[in-house]
Amino acid sequence: MGIGKVKDVDQKSGDLTIDFEKKKDHVLPVDSAMRFLQKLADDHIWAMRHSAHDRLKLMVDQSPGELVKVAIRSRPERKATLVR
Repeated sequence: MGIGKVKDVDQKSGDLTIDFEKKKDHVLPVDSAMRFLQKLADDHIWAMRHSAHDRLKLMVDQSPGELVKVAIRSRPERKATLVR
């Protein structure tokens, strides 16, 4: 489903209402959410794309090197290859 943000928590049932990029108001039981979803750090590139879009645009213009660092830190399992 992609990146999403918890919009609401039903206090009685514990169901989460999540806005995903392509599906808004998706209801998911909290036990399913704990099994299938992963919380991203606020400074993860995907979380920033979803919740801090203006900050990313500012980084593109003012500090592209920092943006590259954010992208690399966000995916430590991926290896980068440099070409000269």
